Amino acid sequence: MEEEINLWDLVDTILKHRKKVALITAIAMFLALMSTFIFQPIAPQTTARLAFLYPSFERGLYPDGSRFQAEDLLAPDLISTALQQAGLSGSNMEVTKFRSYLAIHAIIPDNIIKMQD
Repeated sequence: MEEEINLWDLVDTILKHRKKVALITAIAMFLALMSTFIFQPIAPQTTARLAFLYPSFERGLYPDGSRFQAEDLLAPDLISTALQQAGLSGSNMEVTKFRSYLAIHAIIPDNIIKMQD
């Protein structure tokens, strides 16, 4: 004995409970959206402190007397060389992408600030 399923009866049942269906769908969508924010992978961060220990640096100069600029530390050729020495390819795209992840923040000791005042 074969039983037939009447699609109109199924549609009618869904329409009768449409508020429950809409509520459950909204809750599922909200939970899915929240889980994307909660369970996002956190990018690893590394901090390195560099100290420049030569007399003219306190005056903001390179050893050759030219003006020091922090942006020089992000020079593409310098980063390319560092990537190659680390065993990574130094293509222009990778250098640009790598530079976008770097930030330089100056930490100036109090005695240097007093000397400049």
